[in-house]
Amino acid sequence: MNYDMDEIERKADQYEIERKRDSAKVISDWVERQAEYNPDMVRLEPREYFDECVIGTAHRINLSVLCYDVIDILLMLQNKMGMTGEEAEEHFQYNIEGSYMGEHSPVFLNQIIKG
Repeated sequence: MNYDMDEIERKADQYEIERKRDSAKVISDWVERQAEYNPDMVRLEPREYFDECVIGTAHRINLSVLCYDVIDILLMLQNKMGMTGEEAEEHFQYNIEGSYMGEHSPVFLNQIIKG
């Protein structure tokens, strides 16, 4: 049997694009539900980019905030906003992590890379 490897790769790429789009929609819908439950919760803008960097919520007594993954944010800044790695780190440190957005400001997770 002959397989058209180019066609298989195109279909695999299309599948990956659709899977990412579906995943982004699931995350965005989840974030929207969280925002309905807690309307004071701060979301980073533009939401269509930053929502996919949300990995959950963090809680303390009488307060829930969104939790964003730092690596996802840095990659998003590079891939969707055209920044270099250095620009993305600087932008994150000064304009996102370094800004206080009130009591309901999001938190940022730096995960341990287990090797």
